Amino acid sequence: MKRSMFAGTLAIVGLFTFLGSATQIEGDLVGFASPMANVNSLIDQFELFADLQLPEMHTGVGLTITAPLLSFLERGQAGVGIRGLATRMTSRDVSVRASLIGLCGMVDYRIGDWSFGIDLGAYRGGFSFLAARYVGLFGWGGGAVARVGYDYVLTSHITIDLDIALQWLPVYEMRDSDGQRYRGRGTPFLDFSGISASIGITWDF
Repeated sequence: MKRSMFAGTLAIVGLFTFLGSATQIEGDLVGFASPMANVNSLIDQFELFADLQLPEMHTGVGLTITAPLLSFLERGQAGVGIRGLATRMTSRDVSVRASLIGLCGMVDYRIGDWSFGIDLGAYRGGFSFLAARYVGLFGWGGGAVARVGYDYVLTSHITIDLDIALQWLPVYEMRDSDGQRYRGRGTPFLDFSGISASIGITWDF
């Protein structure tokens, strides 16, 4: 676990070194919807055990920060970014939390005010459901996000970006601090796949 945390820290430091050398930075606030099949199955099982009615988890929020580093075919850009997503359910002293954070490489192509892009990344998932004895689970996964966006130029340095995206972000296996492994029943244990919408600001230096 210490090695994975150290590797993650180095990756984030490296990313921000790249971001510091970029001439353009984009930050987006993200809202997403996802089935969260396995997590909601765990909630359903706990409801039967505890004789409670709890809401399911299907939505969450997040933040992405990206920076293009290379240009191609005049209208294309390639770069790097960091994405973080989180969702939480709290009801009757029962709390369930799930999160995902990772690094991605992205490619965008612009046609007029419209942009089309895809990014591929590596992510670390986190999950906690104390009432059901899931404490501090973590796991790694890969994923992809395909998006289409509209850009509105506000000033010569600031652009407002509106994006709609499809995301595939599963974490198939997780483990706790003792090394015990957890998997979903026919589905990823933690899955942020679904649809998302975001609004962002691009700053040109």
